[in-house]
Amino acid sequence: MNTLWIGNKSNWQDKNADIILRMADRLDFIPENMLALSTNEIAKYIFESHSIADLIIINLNLLVGGQKHTENAGVKLLKFLRLYNLNQHCIIYSFLSREQLMFMDTQNLIIFSEGITFIRLPFDFSLLPLKEIANKKAPENLSAYFKAETELPDDRHFFANWWGVLQLWNIQKAVEKLAGKTIISNIETSFSGSLKEMNSYQGLLARYIKKTPISNIEHHLKELSAIKAEKFLHEDRNRNELQQEIKLLSDNDIECNIQIQILKETLAESQTGFFKKLLSQLNSYPPAIQRKIEEIQSRKESIKNQVFNDQEYLELTELIEYEKNSIYELNRKINRKINSVISALEENKNFSTNEFSLELIRKKLSEEKPQIVFVDDQANDGWAAIFQRMIYGDNSDSFSVIQPNEKDSIDDISKRIIEKIRKTKARLLILDLRLKGEKGSITEPSQISGVQVLKKLKEAKISCPVLITTA
Repeated sequence: MNTLWIGNKSNWQDKNADIILRMADRLDFIPENMLALSTNEIAKYIFESHSIADLIIINLNLLVGGQKHTENAGVKLLKFLRLYNLNQHCIIYSFLSREQLMFMDTQNLIIFSEGITFIRLPFDFSLLPLKEIANKKAPENLSAYFKAETELPDDRHFFANWWGVLQLWNIQKAVEKLAGKTIISNIETSFSGSLKEMNSYQGLLARYIKKTPISNIEHHLKELSAIKAEKFLHEDRNRNELQQEIKLLSDNDIECNIQIQILKETLAESQTGFFKKLLSQLNSYPPAIQRKIEEIQSRKESIKNQVFNDQEYLELTELIEYEKNSIYELNRKINRKINSVISALEENKNFSTNEFSLELIRKKLSEEKPQIVFVDDQANDGWAAIFQRMIYGDNSDSFSVIQPNEKDSIDDISKRIIEKIRKTKARLLILDLRLKGEKGSITEPSQISGVQVLKKLKEAKISCPVLITTA
């Protein structure tokens, strides 16, 4: 049984180490120089060098990185170990009781979790059944002991940036594994600022509580592939035929809308058209009689026309309502069909034409390596690396990166993009929405730097399509 002891050098530790060594096969100590580092750095060292240890002993009042005994650095170290998914049983000891430690800081709840043996000093270590304890590992999910500590930072946009990079990388690894790769090279070192944030305490908390195992991602990808394969099993039309069908359906949709509009206008005018008939019904008589006749005739015609009007209006209303329902139903059917076809185009999986299968598209991308320009103020925080891996399968000279900063003007950014597109003859521009470090919520979309740059690019009539991204 391998045991690791994390504590500051002392005579008391030396005495009890002899006891532990008699019960264990091996006992290691953290090097003294490591205790000058932060709890996160120590935890990372343990993860990399001692992850096979069967049991870990931790002094809760550990002195690390210039901290005091009263800061209970051992608790923070224990948290980091769990966040690094090290679930070995931990013996933790202190002169304070667990209740006292909780009174000092309510975020010390982890000391009550499974996989922990708490010892209040003084204590005789020879009384510990080490081998029996070592078998009681911590559960894989201790989220309940961490949830109260999670908090979104003030700059939520940056949080979304590194989280997006991490999630894309997890999916990419699952995709590569399903494609048959046995060795998947790591690109996390190229995530720069994102890597720092995702390995901070709050970053590790988010990853631990919100994590999605790679096996789950693989399972969902397999399910989606099966659904798509079944959906397009009997689909034998190519992309051009589908686009022509969409155009025809769209034309029919426009025609339906025109018919509905004409019927609405007819309905609005129908109530006044009948009264024009009254003027043609009057004859020429002496003025007094004419006026009397006109009064009676007016009343008579008014009643008659109102009856006719109501009758015709009722019939017309029923007819229009019937026509409207018919056209609306036709419209709905057309829209459903349009959405279905568009969905087929978007998913682009197994069109059953050898020309447009997803596998062939990926192969073509990796062979041709089309020129792409990527513009993002956080491009080098992981986005450029993961996009290249997804598109080309690895880093590529065909992928040009422009990383603006806060001081760059919209005109300057636009000019650099236009020049790069023309120089590389780019086939695609990937443009992020926030290019000048904007933080917080933006209530007016037209003020976002990426939107302003896009307007400039449209005015310049750039030669390639634009893919807008945002975290």
